[in-house]
Amino acid sequence: MVKLEERSRICQGLMRINNLNDQEVEDLIKFDLGNGINFFDTADIYDNGGSESKLGAFIKNNPELRERMFIQTKCGIFETQQSKKYDLSYEYIIKCCEDSLRRLHVSYIDSFLLHRLDVLMDAEEIYRAYRYLIDNKMIRYFGVSNFTTNAINYLLNNKVEILTNQIQVGLGQTNILDEIIAFNNSDDKFSCTTDMLFFLKDKDIELQAWSPFQYKFFQGSIYKIPTMERCKEKIEELAKKYQTSPGSIVTSFLFTIYKKMYVIIGEIKKERILECKQGENVQLMREDFYSLYISANKILY
Repeated sequence: MVKLEERSRICQGLMRINNLNDQEVEDLIKFDLGNGINFFDTADIYDNGGSESKLGAFIKNNPELRERMFIQTKCGIFETQQSKKYDLSYEYIIKCCEDSLRRLHVSYIDSFLLHRLDVLMDAEEIYRAYRYLIDNKMIRYFGVSNFTTNAINYLLNNKVEILTNQIQVGLGQTNILDEIIAFNNSDDKFSCTTDMLFFLKDKDIELQAWSPFQYKFFQGSIYKIPTMERCKEKIEELAKKYQTSPGSIVTSFLFTIYKKMYVIIGEIKKERILECKQGENVQLMREDFYSLYISANKILY
C-alpha cells in the first residue's frame, strides 16, 4: 500500500486511455511505475467508465502491482445522451464508489474525489457518505475537485476531512495566481478575491493541477496557441538556463507555487512523461518564476 507521502508529485492522468488498447495501457503504466510515477488519476465519467475499466483490466492481469499504485477516481457527474447532471447525494456517492471498485477490480480506492460542485449538495449527506466509505474501508482518503473555498469550508465545518482540491492550473490557466496578484490593483473580476491558494495552504489541503499544458478550458496546448508564443520562448530560454527540458520547466513552475502541489499529466509519450517528471528536481529561482508568469501575458503591478 502506497503511503500518502510516498506518492509521486507527477500523477498519470488516464482520462484519454480509451484511445489505447490493453497492451498499450499496460506498457504505459509499467513505464510509469518503472520511472517513479506511482500516482494514477481517473474518473467514472471518463469514457463512461471506460477509463476505470481499462485500468481495472490492467490490475486484474497484474494483481502484484496493485500495492505499488496510488489510485484516485472521482464521482458526481451523471451524463446521458439527453443531458449532464451533477449528483452528490448520499445514495449516488455510495453507488458510484461501489461501481468504481467493481470496474477497477480493487478492494479499496486510495483517493475518492467529488468531481464537480453540486449546488444541491447537503454537507450532512456528504459526511454520512464519507464516513460510510471510510468506515467500510472502501476508500482511504476523500477529497474534491473544482470546488470553491466556501464549498470546501462548508464541508470542513461539517467534519468532512478533505485531502485535496483538484483544479485547473498551469501557465495557460493562472487564475489562482491572478486573483492574488491583481487584488486591490485591478478593476477586473479578481478585485474581490476568493484567494483559493492561500485558503488551501491555511487549511493544509493539497492542490492537484489538471490540464497543466492547456490554454484556458481546452482551447489548445500552450505550446501551440499563438497568444502564448512569448511564454513558449521563455520556457525554452529557461530550459537552456537550467539544462533541462521545456516540460520540466512547466511542471517546476507549478511545484514552486505550493509544497503540496501535485501535477496531473495526460501524456502518453514516454519522452514527454520523463520531461514532466524531471520538473520535480528543478528549483526555479524567484525571478524566473515571475518572468514565466509575466510571459503568459500577465502583469505584475
